[in-house]
Amino acid sequence: MVGAQTPVLDEQYLVVEARRKRELVERVDIEVLLDRFLSLEDRFAPLANVEDVARFALAVGPNALGNYKTTFTIKLTAFPKPPISMEMQANPNPELDEKLPTEIDSIEAQRNPYSWYKEMRETNPIRYDENRKRWDVFRYDDVERILTNHETFISSKISDIDPVGAFGARVFGDTDLPDHQRQRGAVDDFFRPGKLRDFRPELRTKVDKLLDQVLETGSAIDVANELSTPITVWSITEILGVPSDHTDQLTELVTEVLDTTEAEPMTITVDGKTFGPGGHDVMEAYFKYLLDKRARDPKDGVISRIAQADDLSEEEQYWMTIFLYSAGVETSAKSIDIALWTFAEEDVYSQLRDGKINQKLAFEESLRYRTALQSMAGRSPVEDVEINGTIIPEGDQICLWVGSANRDERKFDDPDEFDPKRKPNPHISFGKGLHYCLGAPLALLEGDIVIEAITDRVKSIECAVEFDELQPGFNPRIYGFDEVPMHFYT
Repeated sequence: MVGAQTPVLDEQYLVVEARRKRELVERVDIEVLLDRFLSLEDRFAPLANVEDVARFALAVGPNALGNYKTTFTIKLTAFPKPPISMEMQANPNPELDEKLPTEIDSIEAQRNPYSWYKEMRETNPIRYDENRKRWDVFRYDDVERILTNHETFISSKISDIDPVGAFGARVFGDTDLPDHQRQRGAVDDFFRPGKLRDFRPELRTKVDKLLDQVLETGSAIDVANELSTPITVWSITEILGVPSDHTDQLTELVTEVLDTTEAEPMTITVDGKTFGPGGHDVMEAYFKYLLDKRARDPKDGVISRIAQADDLSEEEQYWMTIFLYSAGVETSAKSIDIALWTFAEEDVYSQLRDGKINQKLAFEESLRYRTALQSMAGRSPVEDVEINGTIIPEGDQICLWVGSANRDERKFDDPDEFDPKRKPNPHISFGKGLHYCLGAPLALLEGDIVIEAITDRVKSIECAVEFDELQPGFNPRIYGFDEVPMHFYT
């Protein structure tokens, strides 16, 4: 084992392998592992060397291996850096990336795909879908293996973010090492739990103001459009460093864009400049303007950091900003919607309010039970590989059904039951390994604050319509609904 000062060579990157009784448990880039350690509570003192950090982070870090009781064998290995083109290209079959499997290509099945997931886990856990030209993977262990082995299953060939190749550059969700760490490392400190703690009071104030507005008009609330989306849009604009006098217009624009595929054209006017009318193109033009402005006049926030990063190209700066903004809204908002609906549906809200159920555990369980991001389709193997007795050829596209993995009876007791006291709860709703969701700490904070504020102020909640009346959103990979009508009784 080498010490903490060992340099990372230009032509190599260092990887930690953790083995339990010779079985590879996790393989992760050392810089990602160090970042994982640094994201823990500030009270942990720096450790002596890489080996200490590796053991500590693997044992207690977020998304780590704390459930294992045996001793790990830690090995540090150097791998060649793969040559990666940062130019964005369309996927081989981009028109198929928004196409659902035939078995769940209906509104009813999108509301409840779980019986089909169960059938596939039992009868066909890895199958090739000829209609969509990709492999589907349904079991937890198989999904986890692909997520954590980023050397065999790469992200730079098939895009999970931009299948049509509209982006001018790859961003870290679609990259491998070393470019993934170069891009993500420019911004990851803004999303660490320690950094976000300072944001908590401000976020609670914003949630309270929104609740004031909603509760003034009576008990009826559309949680999706009146609470969760405005909160998540506002949060990410604050962290990005969008000027406060721009926030309201940008929030209104993005809420409209996300609300429907046929959004009304909008304009925003900032600093005497008008952008629009339009939708996504207005948002993109605005962020290009703000990046140019922050390159000349840096302020606090992610956008200034990106604009000042010498190791990011202009195209990377621009598309990273767009990606961070859009990725920071939709799945987080849907997660809050789903949690509140499920609390009412399962009749656990009163116990949450009385403190009989831990709010954080309940939110984590809602993330598992109805996962916002149901699938990830951006992995492909660098060689023919066998998974669970099936050979997946080199270069083929793989779709990981996270929503199915989180209901796998091989991993979870009574997986189809909503258990707000479930612990441990090793769901993989935020992914795992190298591409573990950058915004996971922010999403958890947003959910925590919203639930805290509502339970402080609202005596009871109920669903305002039947579940089978909810209309799934237009993004087939994301579990959630255009409107989530509920009643909040004070």
